[in-house]
Amino acid sequence: MPISRLQVQGLCTKDEFEMYSASLRISLARMRPAALRTCIRRTQKLLGPQGTRPRRKNLWKIRGVGILPRKGDLLAAALSRFEGRLRALEAE
Repeated sequence: MPISRLQVQGLCTKDEFEMYSASLRISLARMRPAALRTCIRRTQKLLGPQGTRPRRKNLWKIRGVGILPRKGDLLAAALSRFEGRLRALEAE
């Protein structure tokens, strides 16, 4: 189920939301390799050593939307997008 940016903003801290937003298609396409590496490091730091350091536990239920993914899942997906874009740029 898709999740809106407003729902993500309510779930994440300011830094986490910034990294999530930067990983979206429009922002990601304009990033250079150095910026991607910075975003990868910042996202890894937010995720913590186990890769799932959400400050709010478990899943959240929002009225009319159903179950949202955990914050760790959102950041892990953002990290995956950053790493994929960096690999694509390095392959060129």
